[in-house]
Amino acid sequence: MDEPRKMRRSERRIDDIAEMIEILRDAEYGHLALVDGGRPYLVALNYGFTADGSRITLYFHCAPEGRKLDCIRKNPAACFMVESGVRVVSAGPESCKWTAHYRSVVLEGTLELAESLPEKRAALSCLMKHFDAGHELKAPDRMMNMLTILKMNVEHISGKQNPNTGKA
Repeated sequence: MDEPRKMRRSERRIDDIAEMIEILRDAEYGHLALVDGGRPYLVALNYGFTADGSRITLYFHCAPEGRKLDCIRKNPAACFMVESGVRVVSAGPESCKWTAHYRSVVLEGTLELAESLPEKRAALSCLMKHFDAGHELKAPDRMMNMLTILKMNVEHISGKQNPNTGKA
């Protein structure tokens, strides 16, 4: 994967991996960007993730066939973005002074299918715990075998924010 571009508004860059992981925990869903031939394809998805230091793995579930899987089979490169705390702030009649408060994370990597039953169980457990930390996964093997689970091996992560500091 090519080296990512430098962030223009570097004062908004988040360098702390723990803070980026916190944003991943806070967000309820994100947007997965894929390439469909020569065209972009973007879809909103819920997700789960694991973080071991700076190594992050994302998990998604999807139908056993469809556009996402067609794209991934042709080109597994992907980008996933989440945001939290988004709020547009009015600056009155001067349009160019409006702003938005937000925290966001962009993750780049490659997607693959989770094939084994233990890997599917672990991935679905991550997805469920993202919404309910106390959730205990209860699903029979026959149901787990019918699931299509995508695993994104994250190769690069970046964070950006414009926090509410009390000023617009």
